[in-house]
Amino acid sequence: PIAVPLVQKDSVPAGLVPMLVFGFACTMSFCTGTSWGTMAIVFPIAVPLVQKDSVPAGLVPMLVFGFACTMSFCTGTSWGTMAIVFPIAVPLV
Repeated sequence: PIAVPLVQKDSVPAGLVPMLVFGFACTMSFCTGTSWGTMAIVFPIAVPLVQKDSVPAGLVPMLVFGFACTMSFCTGTSWGTMAIVFPIAVPLV
């Protein structure tokens, strides 16, 4: 993905990564209409962003940063399916 090399080059501050993941997850989920499919797409993109070198050193900051990124893409995918008028689950009901 294009976003991973940009963030790994330290061109984006580490504090913005959860917001970028949230925005990307919202957009993908809104466009596709599914949250589970978006989670399958966004998770492999978000994990390398968490493991980059500019994260503060130490186990606790790494866990907090990882938790923030994980929750940002989970809430982003949920928001996208709730904001769309006709999600993919509507025809199934």
